[in-house]
Amino acid sequence: MSIANKYNRGSVFTARPKGEEVYYSLEELFNQNRKEHVVLAMYLNTKGKFGATATVLTGDCLINLPTHLTETVKEMMHDKEVIDAVNNGKLGIEIYQYFSNKYHKNCYSINWVDLA
Repeated sequence: MSIANKYNRGSVFTARPKGEEVYYSLEELFNQNRKEHVVLAMYLNTKGKFGATATVLTGDCLINLPTHLTETVKEMMHDKEVIDAVNNGKLGIEIYQYFSNKYHKNCYSINWVDLA
């Protein structure tokens, strides 16, 4: 990645939200049996009341990711290999459910998936 691109503001991803996408939580999508998604872009939402959170754009929705993935997404957004994979439709996510002993409830996260 060039130095200019590293510090220019704006997205390095070719896909842009159209303004019609709906924000979904991982729990909502999991319960709708919509567990696999192609990642079209990644963003950091800095306007939340709990600090910056990672968000991915898919075909019809924006998905808020858990806070434990924020640093990972920050790194991914500066990795040329990841940027190329996203721009070429080669990166996806798969939502899974797990039980948190800390919070005593079901929680949701993702696995990153390489797509052919």
